[in-house]
Amino acid sequence: MTRRARLPSEVNYCQRMDIETARRLKAELVSSFQRFDVPEPAGLGRTFREATVEPPTAVPFALGIASAPAGQYRLAVRVQDEWVVNSGLVEEIEQTARGEVEVRYIGPAEPLGAGTRSAWQRSVSRPLRGGVSIGVLHGQTTGTLACFVRARTGGPTALLTNNHVIADQDRAPAGVDVFQPGWDDGGRPPRDVVATLLRAVPFRLQAMNEVDCAMAALVDGIEFEPRLADSRSLSDVSEIDAGDRVEAVGRTSGSTVGVVSAIETGPVTFKYQIGPLRFDNLVEIEGVGDGPFARKGDSGSLVVAEGTSHPIALVFGVTLRGGSNGAGVTYASPLSTVLDALDVTLVS
Repeated sequence: MTRRARLPSEVNYCQRMDIETARRLKAELVSSFQRFDVPEPAGLGRTFREATVEPPTAVPFALGIASAPAGQYRLAVRVQDEWVVNSGLVEEIEQTARGEVEVRYIGPAEPLGAGTRSAWQRSVSRPLRGGVSIGVLHGQTTGTLACFVRARTGGPTALLTNNHVIADQDRAPAGVDVFQPGWDDGGRPPRDVVATLLRAVPFRLQAMNEVDCAMAALVDGIEFEPRLADSRSLSDVSEIDAGDRVEAVGRTSGSTVGVVSAIETGPVTFKYQIGPLRFDNLVEIEGVGDGPFARKGDSGSLVVAEGTSHPIALVFGVTLRGGSNGAGVTYASPLSTVLDALDVTLVS
């Protein structure tokens, strides 16, 4: 029997689980992915492999862990291809999970390139501070400066942001000039050069990714302010839990508040210029109110626990649909994962 396609608001089952039960359930489903018999989507004129641009063993949805009432959890199912709702995959997951699921259609995901502009975040900022516009000439990309870091073995202070913001998705050479503000906000080298690309974690086209991050060493004479925009001093990295309220400052959106709608989420496929990239272990955040948590140009924003100085994640991508308000969801990598990938510590 063909199932009627259901919108995200129609699919919201919840029975109570603790965090470890939710993790075991997710692991069980991940290990059973190869059992799914995915039919070709009718009328689309493309095969399953062509539709997802993925290896044939991959499935076009992501699994994570969402919050439930009374401190409990449920399985978060995030569908990127709408036809999957009719394929029987979602129904099999619901049956396996015994209804302990929260299913939402999120649509295509993409890294956050330049978009409309906010106020002071797009202006020249000296000293440098988190939340301001940065970019490189290579690819003419504009994004957001997250914070400042230093290699665990020592070395220069560096700014932290996304690979796709200052390394042009692995296409910019080491040593390329990083300027502030970014290209779309009028920044031009050599006048506005503030750093040089030091290192980016390479993307993997044929394997799973966990981070989109890069660092650039500050040039001599460039001062920086490690505190948050409202002068809070950064504290230790905090753990993340579904249901937590968070905040960020981005080049486009300015200050925003959101809720962590799922943790440990993946695989989510993002449409990069170099090709589709799959990411796992992501933090999913939805905006509070009518709007999204992040928009184009907010790539590289630092996410902190609301009302604290504890950083938790680094923003890099969004969807245009999904979330309880339908405005799309934001994806970020846990900051602890980012710091380990670059082998750096926070400068506070």
